[in-house]
Amino acid sequence: MNVSRRMRLNSKDLAALRYFEAAARLQNFVRVAEELSITQGAVSQQIKHLEGSLGCKLFCRLPGRIRLTDEGKRFAEVVARGLKGIDEEAARIANPGRAALKVRLRAGPSFAQRWLAPRLGTLQTRHPDITLHVIADYGYFDPGERNFDLAIELVKGPMPALHTELLMAEYLIPVCSPAYLTRHGPLRKPEDLGRCTLLHDGDAWEAATEDA
Repeated sequence: MNVSRRMRLNSKDLAALRYFEAAARLQNFVRVAEELSITQGAVSQQIKHLEGSLGCKLFCRLPGRIRLTDEGKRFAEVVARGLKGIDEEAARIANPGRAALKVRLRAGPSFAQRWLAPRLGTLQTRHPDITLHVIADYGYFDPGERNFDLAIELVKGPMPALHTELLMAEYLIPVCSPAYLTRHGPLRKPEDLGRCTLLHDGDAWEAATEDA
């Protein structure tokens, strides 16, 4: 009769889980080292130790970046949930009567700086139990492998596999210098723009088109 032995992670393996969670989330050992304030070599050694204990590769090492293997993806989901639960319960114990909530918010760099940042003080005053981690990034992301809890994105219509709500409408207006306006006459209606040279971004957001 075959009796399978249940694997138990030792203390060093458990310590390496924090490094693995960050590496799975950031997909870059250099950024992990910066976030955890350690050396890149220490991150690499921790991941190698964990892979040795598990007996499988968790990452594919590629030039300038890393990518989770299939085993790594499954393990990352479990580890992320476990560490999040531990952190939240630790915060509740340390602050009795007040729940702690960590939220990862993804937004474009300009939007985060000009619209979001001025409102963070009010958010902290009204909801001191919320810890907000802002990820300033833009461009395509895979909804199935996202590294955020909420995202503010410039998109047209709902996104598959995600719950979406309209935050605000986006609009564009033409602008010019006073000298240009003097040379080309008054611009009172859209048709007047036909005699002007228009400079615009034909790829203002992911999947944008020239007529978008």
